[in-house]
Amino acid sequence: MEWQTILHEKNLRATRTTLAILEILQQARGPVSQTVLTEQLRASSSDHSTDRVTIYRTLERLQNADMVLCTTSSGQSRCYVLKAFASAGQFECQRCKKVSLLHTDTRMDSAIRRLHQQLAAQGIKVSENGLSLRGLCQTCNTAQD
Repeated sequence: MEWQTILHEKNLRATRTTLAILEILQQARGPVSQTVLTEQLRASSSDHSTDRVTIYRTLERLQNADMVLCTTSSGQSRCYVLKAFASAGQFECQRCKKVSLLHTDTRMDSAIRRLHQQLAAQGIKVSENGLSLRGLCQTCNTAQD
């Protein structure tokens, strides 16, 4: 993606840190914690402003520009994902803590629509929804046997 153009269209500055964060999230294609982002930024170049406050504020600006979504894992750590790679929900392994995206399909879309209708019938208006599942991933589940 041409991040500089997209950032310009959203009236955001294309700083080295912002561009590096977007590249890391694009390569990950899934949720990445701020800790992992910080480690990858520091490993990639000493030129980046890698203090936690700068990274947090950059992520906050990207969220406000509707480019990045923030999710919270069971350990209450925040994970970030490009909105383009956002999914219907996420699965978190209870052992290794790996977070995987759940991709939507027509049956899941239908179930979510039915749930929205049921809630609407009760006078509840849903503004956002997300599905969060926890258990053991395939690797950890096989290692348990």
